[in-house]
Amino acid sequence: DLINLSICECLVGKQQQNDSAVHKLFRFVLKFNKWLVIGATIALFAVGYLTYDKLQVEMHKMVRNQLESSLTGNAEALHQWLESQKNHINALAKHPEIKDLINDLTRKYHKEGTERILQSDDLETLRNRLRSYCQETDFQEFFIINYDYQCVAAENIKLIGYQMSDKNPSLAGIRNLASTIIQLPIKSAEDTGAGAISMFVATPIYNAQGNPVAIFALTLPPEKTFSRVMAASRVGESGETYAINDDAWMISGSRFTEQLREEGHLAKDQKSSVLQIRANNLEGDLTKMAASALSKSKEVVFPYVESNIDGYADYRGVDVVGAWTYLDEYGFALTSEMDYEEALRPVVVVRFVNIVILSMASIFLALLVLYSRLNITIEEERKEAVSNAKEMGQYRVLGKIGEGGMGVIYKAEHKLMKRETAIKLLKPTVCTEEVISRFEKEVMLSSKLTHPNTISIFDFGKTEEGTFYYVMELLDGLDIDELVEKCGPLTPQRTIYMLLQVCASLNEAHLKNLIHRDIKPQNIMVCHRGAEFDVVKVLDFGLVKELTAEATMTMSISGSPKYMSPESITAPQDVTLATDIYSLGITAFFMLTGRYPFNKGDSPTAALFQHINATPKRPSEVVKFAIPEDLENLIMKCMSRDPKDRPASMNDLAKELLACEDAHGWDKLKAMEWWVDNPGILQNTMDKLRPATREN
Repeated sequence: DLINLSICECLVGKQQQNDSAVHKLFRFVLKFNKWLVIGATIALFAVGYLTYDKLQVEMHKMVRNQLESSLTGNAEALHQWLESQKNHINALAKHPEIKDLINDLTRKYHKEGTERILQSDDLETLRNRLRSYCQETDFQEFFIINYDYQCVAAENIKLIGYQMSDKNPSLAGIRNLASTIIQLPIKSAEDTGAGAISMFVATPIYNAQGNPVAIFALTLPPEKTFSRVMAASRVGESGETYAINDDAWMISGSRFTEQLREEGHLAKDQKSSVLQIRANNLEGDLTKMAASALSKSKEVVFPYVESNIDGYADYRGVDVVGAWTYLDEYGFALTSEMDYEEALRPVVVVRFVNIVILSMASIFLALLVLYSRLNITIEEERKEAVSNAKEMGQYRVLGKIGEGGMGVIYKAEHKLMKRETAIKLLKPTVCTEEVISRFEKEVMLSSKLTHPNTISIFDFGKTEEGTFYYVMELLDGLDIDELVEKCGPLTPQRTIYMLLQVCASLNEAHLKNLIHRDIKPQNIMVCHRGAEFDVVKVLDFGLVKELTAEATMTMSISGSPKYMSPESITAPQDVTLATDIYSLGITAFFMLTGRYPFNKGDSPTAALFQHINATPKRPSEVVKFAIPEDLENLIMKCMSRDPKDRPASMNDLAKELLACEDAHGWDKLKAMEWWVDNPGILQNTMDKLRPATREN
C-alpha cells in the first residue's frame, strides 16, 4: 500500500473531498465532450495562427533592429577610428622635430637630389623616429612627397627620388592637398618596386612662412586595421560588416575569404579580398545592397540607414538580409549582412513548434475526453489507497519528503514512541536482483556502524507486496554542497572541525573493513542535533565495499566521477581504505574553495580522465584569501594519485588535522554563534526536514 502513496500524493488534503474541483472538471468534460473538443480545437488553431503571425512580425523587427544597430555601431566606431588616424598624423606633423626634419629633407632634395638625401643624417633620424611610432600604432610605413609628386623621404629607401605620376589613382586624393585626408584602399596604376599604396592618411607640411612644401603620409594595412574595426562586431556564424567604394569594390576584408578561394572567386594565393571582390550577385549585377547604397551616395547623410529583411543574393550568391548606409564624408558605403537562413531560423523553429504544440493539444483534448470517463472510478480507488497507505506496521506515514532514482523517501512517526523517522522505500520499477541486493547490503552494512557521526538505521523490512524498505533517523540540516552554495567557502578552522567528525565516522567503518566509496559534499550533512550545531552525519552507504575476497572478485566501477580515486577507476577490484581518503581530500578542497580541484570536465568520462592523468590545483590557486600552508599541504597529500603517498588511515589523517595550526579555532560555541548569526539559514534547515540518505 505504501507504494501507492507515491502516485496518490496529489489527492491528500483538499483533493480528498468528494466534490473536488478536479472532479467537477471531469464531469463537465464528460457531459460536453463533443462540442468542447471542436470548440477548443478551433480556438487553439486560431490562437496558434495569430501567435505565429505576431511572432513572425516581431522576429523580422528584431532582426532588422539587430542589423541596423550593428551597422550604426560599426559606422560610429569606424568614424572614430578614421578620425583618430587623422589626429595621429596631425600630432606628428606639428611635432617640432618631425616638422623640421621634413622641411630640411624637402629643401635638401630640391637643392642636392636623391644621392645626398640617402646620405643625410636627417633621413636616418626621421626613419628611426617614425619607425618606432609605427610599431606602437596601426601604421605601417611613411613617405613624403613634394608638390612635384617626387618622393623625398620614405621608410622604403627604394621610393626616394621616385617620380610619381599625377595619373596614379592612389595620388588623386592628395593633389593640391590643403588638409588632412584618409585615402581609402585603392589599386595603384604603377609599380613603385615596393608594392602599390593601398591605404594611407596624409597631411600637408608647411614651412616657416606658412607655405605648403610637402605631403606627409602614413600607410595603413587595410586587412589588419580598417577591416579589424568591422570584424569586431560580427554576429553569429554568418554575420559580417564590410565596406565598398563608389565602384562597388570591397575595401575591407571578407569573413569568407577561404570560401571565396574554394569557389574560385579569389585566386588560391590571394590572402585578402580587399579590392578583389565586387559586390555583384552571381548574375553579375550589383547586389540590392550595393545598388541602393551607391545610388544614395549624394542624397543622404548618416545616420540614414536602409535595410532588407525579405532577402537578396550577396557577393557569394547566398541569400542574406542586410542593412546599409553611405558615409559621404569618406566616400564609401557600409553594410551589415547575415545569412537569411541563420537570421530567420527562429521563425522556422517557431512555426514548427507551433504546429507540434497545436497537434499535441488536439490529441490531448481527445484523450481528455477518454480520460474523464475513467477518472471518477480511478479517483475513488486512489482515495482508498491513500487511506490504506497511511499506516505501515508500527509507523504512521506523514508525507513524502523526496524521491530519487531508486527509492521514495517518506517522513513517518513511530505510533507508540512518537519518534519522527524517515522511511526509504525501494521503487517497484527498479526492483532487479542486483538493486535489491545493493539495497539489502546498504542496510546490513550500515547497521554495523554505531558512531554518532554516522547515520543510524532503526528498522528494515518488506511491505505486504514484497517491496523493501528501511527506517532511519530524520535529520534537520543541509549537506556540505548546499552549505557552501548558500554561504560560500568555509573557514579553515570550521573545515577542520567538520573533517575530524567525518574521519571519526569513516574510521569506525574502516576498522570494520568497510569502504564507503562515495564520499562527496552531498553525502556529508551538517545538522542541528539537540543543543549542538555543526554536527556532521555521513550518509549513503549504498556503495560500501566490504574487504572480503568474495566482494573483491565482483567489484565494478562505482561512485561519483568527480570524487573517485584513480585506483577505483583503473583497478576497482583492488581499492583500499585509501580511496575514501582521496575522496575526502577533494571534498575538503571544495569546502575551502567552493571549487573543484581539476578543470571542469564536459562529461563523467572527462572527469575520470583527469583523476588518472591531471595534477590537481592547490586551494590557494583558486581563492583570493589565505589558506594555511600546513592544511593545504595535507589536502594535497590526500589527493595524491599514489595511495601510498596519502595518510595511512583515517586515524592518521585526524592526527595530522589536529596538528594543523588552525585545528582548535572552531568549537561547539562558535558553531552555535554562527548559526544564531545566520537565522535565515537556520530557519530553512529547521523548516525543511531532510532524509538521512542521498540518491545518486
